Amino acid sequence: MVKRLLGSAAGAAVLFGSGLVPPAQAAGAPTGRPDGAAAKAMRIAERIDKVFPDSGQEFARARTQAGQGLAASGHHLRIDLPDTSRDSLRLARSGAGDRAPLSLSLPKGAAQRPAQLAKDGTVAYPDALPHTDLAVRPMERSARVQAVLNGAAAPSEFTYPVDVPKGGRLSQGKDGSVAVMDARGNPVGGIDAPTARDANGKAVPASYRIEGNSVVQTVRHDTAAHPVVADAQASGGAILSARWAVRGDGPSFYVATAHWFRHNQLVRPNIGTGIAWTELLQEYGHLIPHNRGGLYDQFACHHQFAQGNPVWHLEDWRRDGSYPWTVWWECNPPRA
Repeated sequence: MVKRLLGSAAGAAVLFGSGLVPPAQAAGAPTGRPDGAAAKAMRIAERIDKVFPDSGQEFARARTQAGQGLAASGHHLRIDLPDTSRDSLRLARSGAGDRAPLSLSLPKGAAQRPAQLAKDGTVAYPDALPHTDLAVRPMERSARVQAVLNGAAAPSEFTYPVDVPKGGRLSQGKDGSVAVMDARGNPVGGIDAPTARDANGKAVPASYRIEGNSVVQTVRHDTAAHPVVADAQASGGAILSARWAVRGDGPSFYVATAHWFRHNQLVRPNIGTGIAWTELLQEYGHLIPHNRGGLYDQFACHHQFAQGNPVWHLEDWRRDGSYPWTVWWECNPPRA
């Protein structure tokens, strides 16, 4: 798949250069040979592409910002990337008010390796763990943290510390995904259910468990074809995309939502629904000129009863009744 690198003119004005730049070096970290490091970063990216050829989102261009390290700008999203394999990934949504950003560290126990930028946008940390490379791919609405296990001797568990807001907690959904909740019960972001694939693209068993404020990823790769790529996709928002298209009896608003948002019991159906609806209006309100009340009832109904559907279809031409009435019609009231 050809991936288009994203970047805004406003962001470029305060960043160095127009192309990929040399990675920031941690104090005391070996510099190494730039050409060799770039080549290794690209090999890591190619290994990931082989087993995860289509991420579903476009890359966001990572750049070095003056005095602030690596960063990328997605769709209503700022992604602060780890400068070394011992640093944290931070995702902050614009317009989120006082909601805390989502922040998690790369796996515990990693050796300090400086970030290396591959030409396709992947940020790589070669040899960060025994027989294991780490990578982060900033996307338009999320960031994918990936461990490339290069042999059977690679670790089978990876512990990701999460910066949980004071008084908040981690909550695991029935599909294995994890939501990060603040003290008021508001979701600040989450991590989709884990996936892993071997060198042939075959699924490898992977799971999460919560230990305190950390998410532990287990990958059972001992009999798999290596390299194995373990994937963790983190997003700071519930809405992935929204657009109008013709469907069935008329125009329909296609709303795609994050897995962790749909499958977590603590996020449904009241506070989480309202936060996601506000997020939808902030980004796509200009596309919803009519019948917002009816569309909200359909949105809430889908959140309550259609969690398994990655895309919800909302129609503004349907009658605006009440929420119980909308539920009675299985989220699809008749035409007004």
